[in-house]
Amino acid sequence: MPHWCLSRRGKAENKYEKRQYQVTIERISVYPQCYGAVADRLYLFPQKQLVVDIGSWTVDIMPIINRSPDESVCNTQPHGIITCIKEINKECVKQHTKTPKSMTVKVPKKKFKEYKSMFIKRGVNKKAKFRKS
Repeated sequence: MPHWCLSRRGKAENKYEKRQYQVTIERISVYPQCYGAVADRLYLFPQKQLVVDIGSWTVDIMPIINRSPDESVCNTQPHGIITCIKEINKECVKQHTKTPKSMTVKVPKKKFKEYKSMFIKRGVNKKAKFRKS
């Protein structure tokens, strides 16, 4: 695997299988992760479209104007799925003084122990039932 080293002038050089390669980076754009999910379909979008990616920890919001991301208003909010679950649990505790006894959490079979541990660390009652999905 070649190892690339980027200089301050945006040039990267490397030798691979006795052949010298040089790449010049002219521009770098950084977009929310959701851009990769829609980049190959932009031609299908109307003039204005809002792409929202609801992740584990964050929500990425990216307006598409004239089939291009509007970098000036791309936004990431710290309110993903896990954050929401945590807030719901806090509200249950506040309203009922403890976590509901009948809580069942379904977690992926392959990472059952990791997810169960994570949910318990994040405030889900240790008496909650965890089921493999």
